[in-house]
Amino acid sequence: KSTFVQGLMNTSIDEKYKQANKVLLDLRALYEQLEHEGENSSMVTQGQISINLNTLSKMVVELEDLAPLQAPARKELWRIRIQKLGEECKDLRQSMGSYLEKRHTQMRQEEQRQEWLSGSRRRVVSSSPGGLPVTIDPTAYREERAYQRVRSTAENIQEMGRDILGNLDSQNQLLRVCTQMKSPGVCVYA
Repeated sequence: KSTFVQGLMNTSIDEKYKQANKVLLDLRALYEQLEHEGENSSMVTQGQISINLNTLSKMVVELEDLAPLQAPARKELWRIRIQKLGEECKDLRQSMGSYLEKRHTQMRQEEQRQEWLSGSRRRVVSSSPGGLPVTIDPTAYREERAYQRVRSTAENIQEMGRDILGNLDSQNQLLRVCTQMKSPGVCVYA
């Protein structure tokens, strides 16, 4: 390769690396801002972080493509720099994922807490004998209904069991009568 072409590639990779480092610095600043804002963080900040993470990922891929084209003396240096940049990008992406997951969990817990405090999860089922409305939690109501269905099914099974035992008892008595008559083949079943 000519020195001119290598000079252009070095300038290109150098410039790309500087741009990637700038994006990385911006990302760190945005992430610190996000952590500082805590619950009050805006979707704009989160969106900027996401955009910058994607941009940095693309830049790392571009740098990885440019590294093998460098002079042999600089290849290892670029491989190490790019690897470090890629790891930082990966770490920031994982941190952002953890933050968003934690944030989602907190928001869901807050919504549930508000529902329980406001009583919106409770409903009037019936009136008590004194005329006052009775409130019940829907989960408890569903559990009670499931319990009633299971109890009803168990009662039906017990009744079927009694009927089967009654039929077996009748058959047993019929067999006793037939064996007492000493001619089992003559027994007529009614």
